[in-house]
Amino acid sequence: MLRPTGRASTCTPFPPISIEPRLTLPSGANNPDGSCKTRADWELAFNTLKSLPGSFIDVRLFASSDCGTLANAVPAALTTGTKILVGIWTQDLVHFNAEKNALVAAINAYGSSWILAISVGSEDLYRRETTAAILAGQIYDVRGMVRSMGVTQEVGHVDTWTAWYETPHTAVESEKGAKHHNQGRPRK
Repeated sequence: MLRPTGRASTCTPFPPISIEPRLTLPSGANNPDGSCKTRADWELAFNTLKSLPGSFIDVRLFASSDCGTLANAVPAALTTGTKILVGIWTQDLVHFNAEKNALVAAINAYGSSWILAISVGSEDLYRRETTAAILAGQIYDVRGMVRSMGVTQEVGHVDTWTAWYETPHTAVESEKGAKHHNQGRPRK
């Protein structure tokens, strides 16, 4: 795979990725009426996704603590054979810590076989809601936390491809986590 360097005609090779490209479908923590999803709601959602053409078995969650997301979604994922791209919201310290605590609780309760990967933040660089240095520190924090628990799945950041292409984010790139794209293949 080639990576644009920012110059119109020059590309450099990207290092090989360690995970296969996978399509994950996003799912929110709320039902259409605004209520929080229960375990039964998550099971229904995951089974519905599996019944669609393409038999989707991977789901992306944007947050971990809101509405007890992981507390309800993880048992449903284990029951249905669904893998979760775990989202950790980063925008304020209180919420970030609640997200990490929800992830720790889920790993302590259910192990890590349900985790596809962990995304620290979502489109934060594209929306310029943080700096690359702060985000890199948050990725490092979450990666260290889960590694200390024996979790080996990738920890990185999901953003638009334009965030990686248009602006320099070397601090995040140096974290060597999986870079996941909302449209495109994950890169390392």
